Amino acid sequence: MDVARDVVDLFNEKDMESARKIAGRLDQLNAERQEEERRIMASIERRLEEEPALREAYCVVLDDEGWHRGVIGITASRVVERHGRPTLVISRDGDEAHGSGRSIPSFHLLHAIESCPELFSRYGGHAHAVGFALPAPISKSCASIWMATRAPAHSRRFRTATGVRSRAAAWRKSRQTFTRRFFCSNPLAWRIANQFSPLEECG
Repeated sequence: MDVARDVVDLFNEKDMESARKIAGRLDQLNAERQEEERRIMASIERRLEEEPALREAYCVVLDDEGWHRGVIGITASRVVERHGRPTLVISRDGDEAHGSGRSIPSFHLLHAIESCPELFSRYGGHAHAVGFALPAPISKSCASIWMATRAPAHSRRFRTATGVRSRAAAWRKSRQTFTRRFFCSNPLAWRIANQFSPLEECG
């Protein structure tokens, strides 16, 4: 799903017919990406429903064989949006696994990664998003360690199903409040955002 070259070509292309072909190819790739994202999210939601430890954990860690590396980042974002908890999504591929993480304002994800560097062969990111690689055989161990020991002490009150739902709702409300305040105080930003709406889905 590496489409950076096609995107650059599309913006530089002056021939309308050639531009349509590139746009059609990008649209097809985007549809495939969306389908892969839906497939992964369906698997994640099933696991959250079936595994009590996942439902109650402060940090959600999910891994599987062959999840596409190009969409695990946006998938992690979706889990955070729905459930309001720091999330790592890991794709195993042979002997190596690659992961992507997203977080909430109260949990510094990179600091958490840096607290257990022995688990990872490489990593990088910032407070709210990380990427990393690790040996595939220890991806399960990584999940167990994170879910058991990486939650801050104050998170205990969020470990019940009711607490998790409340936290997710509070997280979504805080984002909505920020968005309303930002656009109400920046009318130019609202007009620019409206200009991008025909290009959805976009980030």
